[in-house]
Amino acid sequence: MKKKLLFISLAYLAIGQASAQTDLDEAKEVSEQTVFNRWTLEASAGQAKGIRPFTQGYYSSNPNSVLGTIDLNSFTLGARYMFSPRFGLRLDGSYDMFQNNSDTESKPFEVNQLRFMLQGVVNMSRLLNLEEVIGRFGLLAHGGLAYSRITPDLDTGYDVVGGPSNAGRTENNLGFALGVTPQFRVANRLAIFANVTSIFNFRQHFAWDGHYAETDNNLQGQMLTGSLGLSYSLGPVPMHGDWGIIEDPQTEAIAELDRRIGELETMLNDSD
Repeated sequence: MKKKLLFISLAYLAIGQASAQTDLDEAKEVSEQTVFNRWTLEASAGQAKGIRPFTQGYYSSNPNSVLGTIDLNSFTLGARYMFSPRFGLRLDGSYDMFQNNSDTESKPFEVNQLRFMLQGVVNMSRLLNLEEVIGRFGLLAHGGLAYSRITPDLDTGYDVVGGPSNAGRTENNLGFALGVTPQFRVANRLAIFANVTSIFNFRQHFAWDGHYAETDNNLQGQMLTGSLGLSYSLGPVPMHGDWGIIEDPQTEAIAELDRRIGELETMLNDSD
């Protein structure tokens, strides 16, 4: 009798596992469909600061001021696509203008920059399973490649250590970027965000004032951006996937498999 019951139990488990695997396969197909809004359009404005290099006599911030002067000199348009609720890609383009502030004693300069960045995005709120705890708030971490075109716009008559002005010339730079983006959901599809990103360029020969950097510091450049903006999600679901409660279809299939295994264990225990 016990052997017969064991045989029936094993057969029941095999059928249950096959059925559960089918449920898992179907759940996977469902989970791969668009069940949350994946696209987000973004627009922001803020401040871009050149950190290094600068040539002698040029700087963008007042060294006697703690916070410095805040200039609106950086404007960005971008789009973000999430492959899953946790990971995605962001592509954006920016226009930056570097110049001396009126409250500094720096010699006058002006440098224009077009900047494009392709970054991987991690939704830290979902990665840490905090989306229900923090509610309307969210946090994205991002990093990737940056490409920029620097074009100085200067009077060539300045006598500086870095040599003559590069007015009208353009330098192409490659680098990498790292940043964070805190978010606050204003409406289901609309959010306000703050973006802080640090960019490191390789083989940047122009200083941020538009002259050639000194020879001991002419192979790298660093800048920092801080901006505020709005994002709007596109898709069939009313709320963006950054905040929406997304049920995983595989969870139900796994729970069903656990239930069948529990029934089998009960049958075996009852047979003793």
